Amino acid sequence: GRGAPAGIGPALQFALLGLSWGMRDLFLAAASPAAESLSLTFVSGGVIGLVFGAISFMLRRWPGGYLTATALQFLIVYLVLGFLG
Repeated sequence: GRGAPAGIGPALQFALLGLSWGMRDLFLAAASPAAESLSLTFVSGGVIGLVFGAISFMLRRWPGGYLTATALQFLIVYLVLGFLG
């Protein structure tokens, strides 16, 4: 994001996070024997990645600092693990 021209940095970060999350979901679905719609899996994973990227960016800008976004991500992971356990 720092090497990109002004204004494109945050959008590039969101796009790359969404792309990597979508590819991760796509590879996991392709490796499973019950894969149905790989394109829908890729798109939904990409949208989730974009949403998490936007939330992290907003938390980093509004309260300030990288630790706020990191703390929220850990909180979400612990809540999900708490409900699964």
